[in-house]
Amino acid sequence: MFDLTESDQLKKVLRNSINQKEIAGGNLLVIKEGKEIFYHEDGFADIDAKTPIKRDSIFRLYSMSKPVTAASVMILLERGVIDLYEPVSKYLPGFKNQMVVSNDKLIPAEREVTIKDLLSMTSGLVYGGADQAGQDTENLFKEIDDRLFSDSPMSTIEVINKLGRCPWLINRVLSGSTGLPLMY
Repeated sequence: MFDLTESDQLKKVLRNSINQKEIAGGNLLVIKEGKEIFYHEDGFADIDAKTPIKRDSIFRLYSMSKPVTAASVMILLERGVIDLYEPVSKYLPGFKNQMVVSNDKLIPAEREVTIKDLLSMTSGLVYGGADQAGQDTENLFKEIDDRLFSDSPMSTIEVINKLGRCPWLINRVLSGSTGLPLMY
């Protein structure tokens, strides 16, 4: 069970996040072996209306595909189905023979992107921009949009394989700030 120090620490972390205006409010629930061992709520569900957080407050959640995907990958890793250091191209052939943009030129990647790279957001994948990597990615997004309600919408696998063929970006800022070389 939780002791007083552990529960006080969790409450303190939640309260600090509220005080620093990182969140309006939140609730924490810990279940162990199918039994609730801790619950705490603090702050507001609606700041303007001064509605306090309650056990049954409804929250809008964003970007939940990332933690769900990461949890799924961890299950596959735990079962020995995948290895974090396997190249993504083992499962998605569009990621084979990738090119990267370096100094406004396309060059072959020094190594393939791994599953770990995707999970840690260090793959070099871009969402758009003025350089070739960004433009190719934006063109893919436009193609997805154009075909969405057509007779030939793109499948998820088709989108991902096309994304793998887009040039990726070498992030010199990250490399310079961490002192770690990015190899793709």
